[in-house]
Amino acid sequence: MRRIMLMTICVFSLASGPAIVLAQSLDCQRPIQRAQKSVDKVTDDLKGMESMPKDQLDHVRALLDDAKKTLDAAREGCEKPQDDYARARALGDAEAAHGYATAADRLHFTYMKSAKGMSGMKNMSGMQEGKSDMSGMSTNPKK
Repeated sequence: MRRIMLMTICVFSLASGPAIVLAQSLDCQRPIQRAQKSVDKVTDDLKGMESMPKDQLDHVRALLDDAKKTLDAAREGCEKPQDDYARARALGDAEAAHGYATAADRLHFTYMKSAKGMSGMKNMSGMQEGKSDMSGMSTNPKK
């Protein structure tokens, strides 16, 4: 019985080892692509929104600018990493850029949803109740 248990553990470790290594890699290209896609989406959503209140538009644009700045830093660090630490920082910057873009998208959606005459905006930006392509962000922040 002990040998079976030990063999099971060994087989599981060998089978899941490569997946764990892949999940923990410092590849920053995919996160950069994901962040760029999020930035592009918000940029497209903002086209034609000059009629939004200036303060609201400024808030969304500020978050979008933060996303673009951190995305540029991620690209720079990913293209010419000096070492694993630099690559890890680039990965963090890419994830942060995606987070800023997601926050800008959600803020824009919130502003549009609360605007007069926009009651039909429930499905805007693919942000349906319970469904979101921005799965990394929580709608209920933990305290």
